[in-house]
Amino acid sequence: MKQNIYLFLLCIIFVFSCNDPVFYMIQAEIKPAEPAIPGSPSKIVSDGTNLYVANGNLWKWEPAATPEASKWHHIQKPGGNVRDVAYIGGHLFALSVGNDSASLSYTTDLVNYSNWTNVPNNSGFEFIQSVYAASDICAVLARKSKSDEYDILVYDNNSRTLTETGFNKKISGIAKFNGKYYIAAADGVYIADFTPAVTIDVIPDTKEKSVWMGITADNDRIVAVSLNGYVYYNDTSSREKVERKDDSNSFTGAVCFWENEGSVYALIGIHGSSYTNGYRELEITTDGALGKYVKPESISVAESEKYSSTIGTHAISSILQPPGNIKAKGEGDNRPLLFASSQQNGLWSYRGVWNAEEK
Repeated sequence: MKQNIYLFLLCIIFVFSCNDPVFYMIQAEIKPAEPAIPGSPSKIVSDGTNLYVANGNLWKWEPAATPEASKWHHIQKPGGNVRDVAYIGGHLFALSVGNDSASLSYTTDLVNYSNWTNVPNNSGFEFIQSVYAASDICAVLARKSKSDEYDILVYDNNSRTLTETGFNKKISGIAKFNGKYYIAAADGVYIADFTPAVTIDVIPDTKEKSVWMGITADNDRIVAVSLNGYVYYNDTSSREKVERKDDSNSFTGAVCFWENEGSVYALIGIHGSSYTNGYRELEITTDGALGKYVKPESISVAESEKYSSTIGTHAISSILQPPGNIKAKGEGDNRPLLFASSQQNGLWSYRGVWNAEEK
């Protein structure tokens, strides 16, 4: 009789424990894969078909006949430790970093990736920290050696050199939208014109909204995100706005547009507690409103619990949906393929479930 009572009590405990979120997390645990691209990968960039990323080495992803067959592979790199990449108009740029120096180089050989050409930097800002591309402009953030003085240097396609702009602020991204260049900077979002003379003006509503961490644009819209949860938005109908969407987590600067079957979302990287990382989905409605801002549940992922126990535990520095609306899986999941650079745990992918991108 006592044995039956014990079994009954165990069943009751089991039933109630199933409703415990920790139990759900354990149930949803996915065995971590060994990342093909380990460490702290750079931002992910596209040439319109292929993707590139760096982690000391230089990597390329190409679409294949099936999503499962599309993999990343090494490509030839310039000398040094390649930490950042950018692409504009047939030019792949790579930033190589040493102990006390950094150099920018490019190649136009997008087949063999040979013949890398060094870009001279004769400015007074010797140390290049990051490189960005916006349609037809390649710009770098550079500082003076042993100082906190910064400038944006722009690659001049005629002289093949870097030229100073006089914009002495830290930046975290640049994008071209509606014929204008937008810069995500330490103290606001700026609109810039680099030719014939440099003019850079802040968008007033973005001032004093903390540090602007990332920016992205397509033909229809632009989004920038700040450290303390603000989102700047504009579109071709000039429905400009600045709204705070998160007052609990920090935005990491990872941001991309996610499009599928007529729906558009901005995926925004966040950093909170150890189980509050990954990204959030921000709906962009057809009338240009910033709609629901939610943890991934059924839009970009198939299962919320598996998201929470995988990429949801890692802070990400970059996220991107490859061009062409390539599906995550050959069948069974109509959601697009996604890639994300984690800050410390390698390159990740959504291929029906989030996990480190395998070899």
